Amino acid sequence: TRREADGAWVACQGPGDAPAANFAGRLDEGIGAWTRVIAVSADVEGTSDVTEEYLSCCSAGGRADERLDEEMPRYRKAVSAARADASGSATQAKTLNGHVLHRAGFGREEVTCILRQAVVDHG
Repeated sequence: TRREADGAWVACQGPGDAPAANFAGRLDEGIGAWTRVIAVSADVEGTSDVTEEYLSCCSAGGRADERLDEEMPRYRKAVSAARADASGSATQAKTLNGHVLHRAGFGREEVTCILRQAVVDHG
């Protein structure tokens, strides 16, 4: 993505393009995990929890490079562990945001619904 002069974010990468293609693979960098991948847009339909796209290879409808296919179960476990970490220390940003959503029982649908309502309410 990139940000335009008017403040709008523009998606400029498709499935299989970097950095989306290797985003899950970056969990191996040792700097911490992520708990969700959120797409935020001024367009309601462009705003959603896209975590599954980043944890799935292109052949399965995701964005990740096929070379990561064998590692996806391990990456899914790392994301799950980061969500379950009540200290936040497993995440790169050292936050509890993903853990709070996890404890609240919010899945992809709930997160997407809340995000889209925020776009409607706040543009």
